[in-house]
Amino acid sequence: RNARLEIAATIAKAERIETAVADDFQAHFVSAMGLPHQSDPFPNLFSVVAPPTAKMLESNDSPKRRRRRTSRADA
Repeated sequence: RNARLEIAATIAKAERIETAVADDFQAHFVSAMGLPHQSDPFPNLFSVVAPPTAKMLESNDSPKRRRRRTSRADA
């Protein structure tokens, strides 16, 4: 019980907790979001879990940007 009170008192004094201290943290984080990992091969991964199915995109399936609608006053 005392440990919880001590932790609560310490947390109340904390202004921030830095979790991403590495300069390239964002790059590591983004690389790890996909399965499989973007740069680390993890050669034994798919012996434990099934790989995701690959999706084939046809040329007409590419995402298209929408044009912003403009009013006549803008033209």
